[in-house]
Amino acid sequence: MNGALSWSSANARTLVIVNPAAGYGRALRRWPSIARALVAAGVRFDTVVTDGPGDATAYARRALRSGFETIVAVGGDGTANEVVNGFFEGEEPVAPRGRFGLIPAGSGGDLARTLGLRGNAPYRALGPEGRTGVIDLVRVRYTTFDGQRGMRYFANSGDLGIGGETVAALRTGTKWLGGFIAYLVAAVRAILHHRARTLTYRIDDGPPTSELVDTIFVTNGRFIGGGMRLAPAAVIDDGILDGLVLRRVSRIELLLRLLPAIYRGAHLRHPAVKYFRARRIRVEADEPVLLQIDGEQPGMAPAEFEIVPAALRIALPPAEATPAR
Repeated sequence: MNGALSWSSANARTLVIVNPAAGYGRALRRWPSIARALVAAGVRFDTVVTDGPGDATAYARRALRSGFETIVAVGGDGTANEVVNGFFEGEEPVAPRGRFGLIPAGSGGDLARTLGLRGNAPYRALGPEGRTGVIDLVRVRYTTFDGQRGMRYFANSGDLGIGGETVAALRTGTKWLGGFIAYLVAAVRAILHHRARTLTYRIDDGPPTSELVDTIFVTNGRFIGGGMRLAPAAVIDDGILDGLVLRRVSRIELLLRLLPAIYRGAHLRHPAVKYFRARRIRVEADEPVLLQIDGEQPGMAPAEFEIVPAALRIALPPAEATPAR
C-alpha cells in the first residue's frame, strides 16, 4: 500500500499498521512473512502502511473510531509509541474497549521484551488462543521545541538527559546497526559529548531537590536501548513508576562502570544512582534538557511524568507460550 488508509475486509476487526522505515527498512522487508504468519494464526486483518511521523497515531485513532477492535503496530518502540498515542484524544480514551497489539520489527524491541512478545508469541497473541491483558501507561507533559506545552503517553520508558542525547546520536547514523549495537554506539557518542545539568525534581508530594545530574530515567518496563536492564524489578501493570536519578559522574565512570552495569542490571548499587518508585515526578530545568520517550524525541524539560494505571488493553500470548524475559 502507499500509505492511504484503505481497509477492505468488512469483517476484519484488526488493523495492522506497518512502519516501512522501522529498523532501517527491516519492518517492510519482513512484512510478507509477517502477513503469512498472521494468516496462519487465524487472524483476519486489514493493513495500512505509514508515510511519515504521526501517521500511525492518526490511523490508529481513526480505525478505533471506525469500530476496529485491535490495532497492531509492526515496527520498533517508536512505532508502538505512535500507535499507543492513537488510543487517546487528550486524556480521554478513543475507544475504551480497543486493544493494542505489537509485532516487533524495528531496531530496539524493548517493549516486546517486557511483554514477552518474542518469536511466535506475537502471532499467538493475536490469534484465537490469545488473551487480553491490561498495562499501565505513563502520561508526560513537557515543553515542545517551539516553547508550547505538549502531552504524550508512553508504555516503556522515558528520560531527561543522556537518553535524549543518545536518541539524537542514534538518528545521525548508527540505527542501521541494529538495537543492541546501535544503542551502545550512540550511547558512547552521547556520553563523550555530554554535560551534566542542574535539574530540580519532585517525587510525588516530596520536597523539591536540586542536583547536578547526568539523567533522570522514568520507566514503566524493564528494558531500554535494545536490552539494557534499566529497571530489573519493574512491573508494567503495578500502578507504579520505576525511575532513577543519575547524579553527575565522570565520562570515564559512565563509560567503563555504569554503562556496562546497566546492561547487566547491576547499576542500582552505584553510589551516584538514586532509585525511586512513585506515581509522579516533576522535573524543572534552567536550560534545555532533551526528553526522549520510547526512542522518540518530542521536546524537553520542564516535564511531568505521571502513571496512568490499567490504561491500555493489550493482546498477549497464552500464558504457557510467553518466553522467559
